Amino acid sequence: MIYKKTDIAGNFNLIIILVFVLLFVKGLVFVFLVPMWQGPDEPTHVEYIMRLSQHVSFDKTIESDKRIRDRILSSMKKNNFEEFGAKVSSINDISPIAGPEYPPFYYFLNSSLIKLLNINDFEIQFYFIRLISMILGIGNLVFIYLIACKIFIEKTKLYSLTVVSFAGFLPQYSYMTSVANPENLGNLIITSVVFLFLLVSNKGLRWYYALTVIILLFLGHKTEATIFIALPLAIVAAWFQFGRKFLYYKSNISRNIKVIIFASLSITALIVIAKYFSSDLFSKTFIHGSELLATPYNLIKLGLSHPSLYIKEMAILFVSFWLSFGHMVYKMSMGWYFVLFIITCLSLTGCVIIGKSVILRRDGWFSSINIRNSILLIALIIVNLGAIYFDEFKAYARGEMNPASMPLRTQGRYLFPSLSAISCLFVLGIKGVCPIPRQHDIMKLLISFMIFLNIVSVFKYLVPLFYL
Repeated sequence: MIYKKTDIAGNFNLIIILVFVLLFVKGLVFVFLVPMWQGPDEPTHVEYIMRLSQHVSFDKTIESDKRIRDRILSSMKKNNFEEFGAKVSSINDISPIAGPEYPPFYYFLNSSLIKLLNINDFEIQFYFIRLISMILGIGNLVFIYLIACKIFIEKTKLYSLTVVSFAGFLPQYSYMTSVANPENLGNLIITSVVFLFLLVSNKGLRWYYALTVIILLFLGHKTEATIFIALPLAIVAAWFQFGRKFLYYKSNISRNIKVIIFASLSITALIVIAKYFSSDLFSKTFIHGSELLATPYNLIKLGLSHPSLYIKEMAILFVSFWLSFGHMVYKMSMGWYFVLFIITCLSLTGCVIIGKSVILRRDGWFSSINIRNSILLIALIIVNLGAIYFDEFKAYARGEMNPASMPLRTQGRYLFPSLSAISCLFVLGIKGVCPIPRQHDIMKLLISFMIFLNIVSVFKYLVPLFYL
């Protein structure tokens, strides 16, 4: 009997490896299939990397180079950029080079590797940059899988495999991780920080956990401003560690104190880094945020006078979360989104059923999922959504955008910092709505569906748009 269990676990380990190999191959296909410059702000990101490769300093105040911009413009015209994107007739039509609003670590990483490997050909440099993004996307999926293992209490890891398949074969994720974009590194850092928070919450504080989190927060701050969603997560992780008794865990005062200190030091370290290493980012994140929070009347008035804003925001997030490519313009047919909406509603229903069982303290779910870790992931989604709405409504409240118009700035990729949480809870919801004897079969069906959806996005939408 022991041999049989070990054999089952070994078979699933092999399957997981094969799935990651398939994800890697799929990533390579997207890297070379998506035409050059068809990623969001890809010309700007590539220009910054190529310009930075000519310098040795870790500096973000780099001026544009006309020769590089001319080569980019020529390549954009050669690849029929105007047919699928905005009209480009001169170098002035290309977005300005990334400046202080773009922390430089992603660009510095790419430019350093280009110099180290002595890559001089323009197109090889371009696809090498895309390849790095794809590898970062695979790394993010590894941490998503590890997080799923901390959520689902199982022997075969089937649910964790379903989670990573959902995230990895999500068409929009495949698209975004195949183009040059610093968000890929930022999402990897955030997901790894969330995984460390789960480790601290379950195993207690270790000095190497604390050191790793501080390093990741620093690198995250130098990559994407979205790393600041880790601040409230640290507080949530510490609170649940302190309130372990609420979830049937024995209280450990020493560990609780350590975790609170750990969360406080992490937050303090990030604030200090933001203040003294990037005063502009500190100003945008804290001073502007405080200004808006100091006048909540504007937000309340805006929400009451334009309630359709919430619906529009959620509709755009939903559609572009699944697939919206070609500079976020081209989408799947409405029939597909209707099917995805039905599946999403089933998942949400399952989450409600599980939530109700947990609130009523029914023991069934406590033996199959880690409730405390699941609550931390719910907090991650709430914080991520809050950051999206906060930024969007801030523009409305200040009169920078017209509330009556469509909020075009919102994109589903802005949810990818919490993709680990979304994927886990999506699978958890499907599990909750399915009959127990059929749950494993449904998980296998969901994996197959995501692979099929990815294939459909390529051959029915991506290839016809760009090549037929």
